[in-house]
Amino acid sequence: MICEATLHVPLSSAYALPLAICLLSALAVAATWRGPIAEGTSIRSRHIVLGASLALVLTVSAGLIYQARSAHITVQGDTLTSSALFVSTTIPLSAIQFDDAVDASTLALPRRKLGTSTGSVQLGRFETETGREVFALRAGAASLRIPVHGKADLVLDRPLYEEIRACLAARQAPLQDEGEQG
Repeated sequence: MICEATLHVPLSSAYALPLAICLLSALAVAATWRGPIAEGTSIRSRHIVLGASLALVLTVSAGLIYQARSAHITVQGDTLTSSALFVSTTIPLSAIQFDDAVDASTLALPRRKLGTSTGSVQLGRFETETGREVFALRAGAASLRIPVHGKADLVLDRPLYEEIRACLAARQAPLQDEGEQG
């Protein structure tokens, strides 16, 4: 049985700031477009600059939204894979100490190694203030830190953690039933 859980990121609150920055950038480019043409500047070059700027803004916006929507955890066999678009980690289930999870709602992740950190959303590899590496998939205040032997700890949104734990419990139930019948 494969367990899959997706991080639920509210677009309205988590990505409002980056999308607003992209929109303001697009408006600034459009405003310069309407300004006077410098001597020696062709209309064609203005079209190229405008098109390239708008393409960049749209690409960044789409990338942020896609990354937020693709963050997930998959448990297959005896491994857990935590993924956020271009960064992922695979951990043996035996190394994860689910029962030792602690509240990480106030845990600061000041150093981003590879990933995205926007407002309350943190996806990817980070370091804590103590230098411990963590792999974070969190999009709100309620999160848990799960210790992992020999690898980066996991910092997960509480609903994501609970969904994975429930699926792992459901996976174990058929195995226990077979053992009792045998």
